[in-house]
Amino acid sequence: MGRVYAGQNGAVSDFHVNPASLDGFADVLTGGDPDLAAAATSDATGYAGSYIKAIGGRSTLADYVSGATTALSGHLQSTYPEIGSLLSASGRALHHSARFYRTTDESTAATMDAQRPGGTHIAFSHSPTRTHVSNPRAAIRSTPSDDPIVPDAVHQVLGLSGWSSIGNDILEIASVFGFDPVEKLTAHVFIDGGAVAQAGHAAEALAAFDRTVADDLQIGLGRMAADWRGHASGAATTYFTRLANAVYDHAGDLDDVATKFMGISEMISSICDILGGLLATVIDKLIICAGALASAGCLQAIPAVDVIADIIGAYEVYQTYSAWTKFADALGNVINIVDGFTAAVEGIIGFTTSDDVLVKLPPKPYAGV
Repeated sequence: MGRVYAGQNGAVSDFHVNPASLDGFADVLTGGDPDLAAAATSDATGYAGSYIKAIGGRSTLADYVSGATTALSGHLQSTYPEIGSLLSASGRALHHSARFYRTTDESTAATMDAQRPGGTHIAFSHSPTRTHVSNPRAAIRSTPSDDPIVPDAVHQVLGLSGWSSIGNDILEIASVFGFDPVEKLTAHVFIDGGAVAQAGHAAEALAAFDRTVADDLQIGLGRMAADWRGHASGAATTYFTRLANAVYDHAGDLDDVATKFMGISEMISSICDILGGLLATVIDKLIICAGALASAGCLQAIPAVDVIADIIGAYEVYQTYSAWTKFADALGNVINIVDGFTAAVEGIIGFTTSDDVLVKLPPKPYAGV
């Protein structure tokens, strides 16, 4: 039964506790079902390490995006164990509190509770759409999709420009001019588009994981609080509400990261479009050269550039080199040719340095009674 008691300032309140309810919530947190602590420490950490990783391809583009994925992966692999540690220690503290209440008569427990400071009201930042605790592992059980918008940026540019279908005559003229777009593209835009897509879907799945954890905390706390009244209950409610809100906010941040990855994939496609257009202009100039050389009967044995200049005119040669220079310059500045690309990548890196989930989380585990 409950007991009326006098608080620190003479206020009268009722004290009631059902130790089994504390154990029930503690089992949700650690050692029971779903064991949120183990889910965060082991499952979420492992998932981040497996599916958010360095981007394959040694190129300007791949190296740049890899800076974001490796920073994010390392950050999440250190954050989830911190969350798991709080959940595990807090669960153990609740079990300890339940044992205390089972072995302490209600009058003594009520008197001790009256000496506690109680909690500060904090509103939940969200409302669960369910009424029962769920296993957050379901959100990260499947392998995230690695279906990219652009599977191979090098072949994408070559295909868009028409380079893949040009004849041997054009290739020979390009060689005389010293043009090798395949080598240039490989050095600057070769990137594993599937890994970029997978990192984004993994961030999205981890956001769903976080929301499930936050909802479980709110649902489990609600059940426990219904069977526990007094200052200690108020303090526990404040603690776990703060914890749930921090995890829920982290989910929103990861949703934003996932959106940035999707934007990166889309902008890689735009980069390919721009480069494809520039390379197509180079091809147009080479076709003009080929036509002039064919008219002069020089297509069977392509002459040196100075001879080509004598045949088609120095200005046409200049125009051909100029078209190539624009293409090469764009490759050299590939991360900046599409507005928003660097902002998206830097935004992900910025998340890893400014993510305030560890600030929003309670600094220590729940201490119990």
